[in-house]
Amino acid sequence: MKKYSFVVLTYNSQGTIDGCLNSIIEKTAKQNIETEIIVVDNASKDDSADYVEKNFSDKGVKVIRNTKNSGFSGGVNIGLQAATGDYCVLLNPDASIETIDFSKVQETFDNNKVGILSGKIIWPGGRTQPSFGFFPTRAKLLSYYFKLANIWPGGFLVHDNFWNHKYYQQLSTVGWVSGCFMIIPKQVLAEVKYFDEEYFLYIEDTDLCYRISQKGYKIMVDPQIVISHLLQYSVKKDPLKNFHFEIESMIRFFRVHYNQNVTGFMNRVYKLKKWRLDQKNKSSG
Repeated sequence: MKKYSFVVLTYNSQGTIDGCLNSIIEKTAKQNIETEIIVVDNASKDDSADYVEKNFSDKGVKVIRNTKNSGFSGGVNIGLQAATGDYCVLLNPDASIETIDFSKVQETFDNNKVGILSGKIIWPGGRTQPSFGFFPTRAKLLSYYFKLANIWPGGFLVHDNFWNHKYYQQLSTVGWVSGCFMIIPKQVLAEVKYFDEEYFLYIEDTDLCYRISQKGYKIMVDPQIVISHLLQYSVKKDPLKNFHFEIESMIRFFRVHYNQNVTGFMNRVYKLKKWRLDQKNKSSG
């Protein structure tokens, strides 16, 4: 059996980190998996690093303290580059492993040219959480941001996105998977030079999947792997600010990979989204 290096990036994550780390320790111990657990703290203000060292150092968890908040890409790259395992497993600090069979994981990698393997991500209540899709186009972005699937289920804009439940029935090849949970061979990460740190927040997972797929590897989802995710625990609940980060990242993705300038298009999407949020706030106020 190969060695698995778990990398968890924390930022003000003291409230959820127990469940995350305990799930890793429990699931790997039961299956006698050789592991290392690396927590990279992105300059938290809630003493997350101290908390992990105090409560988990005796269980073999290593803490790396970043001197600044380097964003998702910069933070996880520190842990990924320090990892010594054959496979790197990214897990958000507000996520926990519900079900995983490492022998089947190994079988999937042995029998397929897999660059990234993810699983079925669920809310704590058990409802499926959107966590994968296919590479963006203007039409798909409109469908995603404005939930066009709700008014046109099965339409051409959404037929291959994460609203299609066929991908949750069996091992499937997709375009991108969420950075909430990824299993990636260390040699594949080294081949594509890890995450692009020009993405501070959002789309960095899509970018990584795109670059790995361009090398001929598959991005796959195994619904028998189940991960519970609270979603954005450490991100301030400021939807417009978060959406602004996403817009900037999407503009970069289109420029780098498609050689397209979508700044004007994305700015119009932002204004429309802002108008809809304003209307929603007025009606609820």
